[in-house]
Order: sequence, then C-alpha cells, then structure tokens
Amino acid sequence: MIHDSAKRGVSALVIVLVMTAIVLEVTVASLVVTRLLGNNMADEQASLEALELAKGGAEDAIIRVSHYINCPNSTYCPGIYAFTVGSGNVCVNIVETVANQEITIYSRGTIQDKQKFVQAVLGVMPSDASVEVKMLKEIENPGDEFSDIGC
Repeated sequence: MIHDSAKRGVSALVIVLVMTAIVLEVTVASLVVTRLLGNNMADEQASLEALELAKGGAEDAIIRVSHYINCPNSTYCPGIYAFTVGSGNVCVNIVETVANQEITIYSRGTIQDKQKFVQAVLGVMPSDASVEVKMLKEIENPGDEFSDIGC
C-alpha cells in the first residue's frame, strides 16, 4: 500500500515535469522566432546599404559629368568604372545619347549578396556646359547595362 505522502510526491513530480516541458517549449520557440527576425533584419540592412552604394555611384558619375562635359570620352570620366566603399562595391556605366543630348547613368551597389540599381538621366548642353538632372531613381536590374562590362 502506497502512503499518502508518496502519492503527493509522485503528483508533484509529474506537475514539475509538465511545467518544465512547457517552459522549455516556450523558450525554444522564442529563440527560433528571434533568430528568424534577426536574419530578416540583417537582409534588410544589407539591401539598404546596397541602395545607398548605388546612389553614391550615381552621384559620383553626375559630378564627373558636370566637371567634364565631354563625358564619357574623357580620361577622368570613363564610361565604365568601379570602386569600393567599405565592404561594398559600386559599378557605374555612363551611356551617352547624342541625339537627345542626354546621358544615362546606371549604378549598381553590391554588399554581401544584395544588389540594388539606380538610374540617372542627365540633360547635357555642351554649348554652355550645363548639366541638368532630369531623373534619379531606383530601378530593377537593367540587364544588358551590366551583363558584359566586367565590374
């Protein structure tokens, strides 16, 4: 025959084990959710940094065009160039459209495995050496503008 105190001890042990299992399950679930949210935030941060790199590349090209109106024919203002900022890379492609007196700039910012693209369209008047930014915006992958330029 089992004594009452032994029955209470077994019941208490079962309750403690069930409560421990519940606490453990909640802890593991919290860790999994925290890890997933942390990865998403890191990906979002890398995307934002890639976009800022692409904007910086476009702004650099705009400055080069405004200083050297014959861009992209000048030595200082090559049509295609790349540079590194911190752990990210920037690739810039400057395309001249003579008929429209426009220059289109494509800039790609890359950090980790994230890439973002920016396009700028400039109105260029060689007669009075003026440059006007007509458009500056983020775009989807422009494809051919970066496929075979090697940066």
